[in-house]
Amino acid sequence: MPVIAQRWNATVSVSPEQAKQILEAQPQQRPVIQRAVDDYAEMMRRGVYTLTHQGMACDEDGLLFDGQHRLWACFLSGVSIRVVMF
Repeated sequence: MPVIAQRWNATVSVSPEQAKQILEAQPQQRPVIQRAVDDYAEMMRRGVYTLTHQGMACDEDGLLFDGQHRLWACFLSGVSIRVVMF
């Protein structure tokens, strides 16, 4: 697979307000699995959600490819999170 110079990643903090803005800017996504959102949100509230290799991904136009459930959990938990954004 060729290396594409425009690709990037960065560790970022996402606030609940930012999570909501990102979600609202997206076209229709796949159905939300509420149990996954609830599990993530509970981990965030308890302070045990940690930065891992599992990042969020979007294209250059901001279309989200991965991370919908974690963004919903961030918004619903009211807790900012740190993630790797690709």
